[in-house]
Amino acid sequence: MLNIAIVDCFTEEALLTKNAIEQIFEERNEGVNVKIFSESLDFVSDYVPKFDLVLFEVDLPHVDGISLAKKLRKIDSGVAIAFITRNERGAVHGYEINALEYILKPIEKNQFFKKFNAVIKRIKQAQSKKISVTVNGDLRCFLVKDVCYVEVTGHHLVYHLRGEDVVCRGNLGEIEKLLLDENFTRIYKSFLINLAYVEKISAKTVVVNGDELLLSRSKRKEFLQEFNEFILKCGLQTV
Repeated sequence: MLNIAIVDCFTEEALLTKNAIEQIFEERNEGVNVKIFSESLDFVSDYVPKFDLVLFEVDLPHVDGISLAKKLRKIDSGVAIAFITRNERGAVHGYEINALEYILKPIEKNQFFKKFNAVIKRIKQAQSKKISVTVNGDLRCFLVKDVCYVEVTGHHLVYHLRGEDVVCRGNLGEIEKLLLDENFTRIYKSFLINLAYVEKISAKTVVVNGDELLLSRSKRKEFLQEFNEFILKCGLQTV
């Protein structure tokens, strides 16, 4: 089941969007949870990373939806973002922050269904990337996007996920090759990190999801370059 947030101060239009989305999922025979947030600033300040997709109206009071989406990227760089608005001028800026789609109001059923089904497909493709490991004889599977970093300790790997750690036997070099195109980079001989969870960079350390990790002197330049490329792709400010 996908969790979708609609950030739109125009209540009637937001309800029409919600109903259209629920109709799409009903026709797909799939579950969905859609929640409307009319207070845009509160949505970001109180945000908890639990949504698969956030739909922003561009013309919001106090702050425009594009700026709000950029703030959200700093909190949850992995969430899918799309825009639904009457404002055509914001489309270019929407794609600058890697938005999945830019949908114009008023909603035209056939066009909306076509575009939104494409959005669903892309979200599911991203979520389908999984890692499978054996833990005490049992098979464990988890999404690549949920891995904050991987740590090697002796002959074991520790997958530090959001909310839990998974320990198994393995080789960090092999996992590094597997995650080569998934925004992961080696910052030290013992740490392979997900760039989406980097919170702070110091001279000798990197904070990843609240954990302070050692940054190798020899890897610092390459890491900073990769991190800058990553946040530029997400539409954020470089370090």
